[in-house]
Amino acid sequence: MAYAMPSRHRLSSFDQIKELPGLKAHLPFLKDVPNHCLQQAAVDLDKAFKNFFKGHAAYPKARRKFQNESFRFPDPKQISFGEKGILLPKAGWVKLVLHRPFLGVVNALALSDGTVYDLPRMTEKEKRRKANLARRCDVLYLEDLKLKNMTASAKGTVEEPGTNVAQKSGLNRAILDVSPGATRLQFEYKMRRRGGAVFYVNPARTSQRFAECGHADPKNRIDRDRFECVRCGHAACADHNAGRNILHLGRKARTGGRPGMACGSNLAGGRKQEEDGSSQVAQAA
Repeated sequence: MAYAMPSRHRLSSFDQIKELPGLKAHLPFLKDVPNHCLQQAAVDLDKAFKNFFKGHAAYPKARRKFQNESFRFPDPKQISFGEKGILLPKAGWVKLVLHRPFLGVVNALALSDGTVYDLPRMTEKEKRRKANLARRCDVLYLEDLKLKNMTASAKGTVEEPGTNVAQKSGLNRAILDVSPGATRLQFEYKMRRRGGAVFYVNPARTSQRFAECGHADPKNRIDRDRFECVRCGHAACADHNAGRNILHLGRKARTGGRPGMACGSNLAGGRKQEEDGSSQVAQAA
């Protein structure tokens, strides 16, 4: 009831976490569960009620037994993987079928304004996100990725066997998991339906060139998500920087390198498009 009374004290996730020691005294089975898992359950409950009172979700329902069974460890140092499976606190070694390793595909889609999206699969929610992006923009510039080449097998032939076959196979699955081809088709469909357009840009060196000074160097890319120009020392998010490069290249190609409006003014029902307004870029990882 404390959640529903704005004028009184509200229970937060921290308040509920403080009550866990007392609950363990009344419910001894809670002692068999690691503290972090119980704390994360309290955090999830708090988030569910906050979403309800904000009007973003329905009233939270109690989870049934054996329904969507899962738990969360926020501290990766508490767990470890081995030949036996996975080592969990208080549970010991648990058998695990690890279908694929984590390969570090952090952002499946990055925009030139710094917005990033995680697209684990083509869900209805992701389709709505693409529709919202299509409504905001008149023109989209996408990387012209050669998906067939990117997901080709590394097995090679009998005469010339491939190397790192297992790693390449896992990378292929990670790429296909985010459905880059379906993502492009959805963008094309949504933009065409709303009178916009999608253009593809050659992605060569877009991840190595700094969008501010234009200096391109493989050393600019420190790691998967960090970018630092070796010429001027400026640091930026690697995906955001690549998105800005794609936007610049797309505009330059469409205007013949001339300054001014990059995308025309009659692409969406006569609605005038400003240079830095509704033109957008989507960089697919």
